[in-house]
Amino acid sequence: MPVAARLAVTPLYINSYLLIDQELPAGVKHEANAWVAVGNDVGYIIGITLGGLLIASNDYSSALTGAGLAGVLLIAVALRALSRSVVGSPNAGLAATVEQEDVPAT
Repeated sequence: MPVAARLAVTPLYINSYLLIDQELPAGVKHEANAWVAVGNDVGYIIGITLGGLLIASNDYSSALTGAGLAGVLLIAVALRALSRSVVGSPNAGLAATVEQEDVPAT
């Protein structure tokens, strides 16, 4: 596995678990933590299955193209979901509304 691909895994898990701890009520944190692992496993299963089918039916270049397109699609879906959740959250635009009185004048 390329080093660049492995570098994204740790921040992904750290942010997932921190988000769960910060945003969810205590009664559902256990289940939410389990769903992070389930989502990871399901993603691996789907990716390996589709990649294997593409390689078996065509060649490696079509599998790489398919993986690239799937990655672009997932990024687009994630960005759209993030933009919706940020706009609807009570902390939306918090960075833009921070008071400037604590910043010394230059």
